[in-house]
Amino acid sequence: MATERDIGVALSGGGHRATVFGLGVLLALVDQHLNERVESISSVSGGSIANGIVMVGPDFGTIAPPEFERHISVALAAIADRGILLGGAPATRGYIRMLIATVAVVSAACLAGVVAVIGHWWTLAVVAGVATAIAGFAAWRLFSRRSLRTEQAIDAELLGNLSLRLADLRTPPSSVHHVLCTTELQTGTSLYLTNRLVYGYGFSGATAPVDVKLATAVQASA
Repeated sequence: MATERDIGVALSGGGHRATVFGLGVLLALVDQHLNERVESISSVSGGSIANGIVMVGPDFGTIAPPEFERHISVALAAIADRGILLGGAPATRGYIRMLIATVAVVSAACLAGVVAVIGHWWTLAVVAGVATAIAGFAAWRLFSRRSLRTEQAIDAELLGNLSLRLADLRTPPSSVHHVLCTTELQTGTSLYLTNRLVYGYGFSGATAPVDVKLATAVQASA
């Protein structure tokens, strides 16, 4: 007789610490074979990173301890060794350096412009103004892409760099419902992104395959 699924797991937030803690909780469930009773895993913030890591692996409801340990070990090593958001990861290292460099150029150009105006060196002042505008635009463009870079880092470092979409996680069907919880900030409306459906009060819901990247869903929650 099949085991009754009567356990719901909720993973809270708290950055990478919450991610590691959440993976530890899930590992403990697998060690005790309680994963065979888990119906759903819902999560926010750092807990959603853990939930996403589990989603791209074998079915959590049937996985054995050794296989689960192997699956989460890569992500845990990435978190412990270099993180993903502060330039330690290859996916963000170059981006962070370029952003710092453009901000430094803007600062230097502004300072040169102020000195040039004080000294009445108008040619230098014009050059400094142009450099400030160009570097400022470049810095703004880089900063505006921070969400995309973060999403790419989450996918590359933690989700296997597979560019999976929620629609891809519907087959083969998983025995566990993975729910990533987030909020639309302008209206305060909760939104639930899952491997089975997408739902939000005010947005209605969809049970058809959803063309949203898992990394996008994880970042929206995290």
